Amino acid sequence: MNDDKYIKLLYEKAKEALNQKEIPVSALIIDSEGNIISSSRNNRQETNSVVGHAEILAIMNAEKKLLDWRLDGYSMVVSLFPCRMCQEVIRESRLDHVYYILDSPQGECLIPNLEKLNVSADMSQSFSNLLTTFFDNMR
Repeated sequence: MNDDKYIKLLYEKAKEALNQKEIPVSALIIDSEGNIISSSRNNRQETNSVVGHAEILAIMNAEKKLLDWRLDGYSMVVSLFPCRMCQEVIRESRLDHVYYILDSPQGECLIPNLEKLNVSADMSQSFSNLLTTFFDNMR
């Protein structure tokens, strides 16, 4: 699982979040054939919603599209290691695999099928720079 189209879309969505003054995190839901079913980015500030995390929004969009809350047979690709709230929702949604790009100190992992993506150092740095820019602008 290292398709450039996923990484590029994740990056564009994360940049979109940053431009909206959101933490630049993005997520995709992919079917077993590699088709993108859902994509999202953080929107907590825009919607004033605590659940406005990219992972949760991508899951909710996929559920609506598929008319099922069970996402067996689907995978998620996310730009940042999921927080505990998102891990719980991911686990409950029954996604088969979750792939992430950047590490984040989260403690215990609740998802047995979580795997770090092996992306180029340049791409990893690009995602990291978005986060750095966001947090630098908060100060």
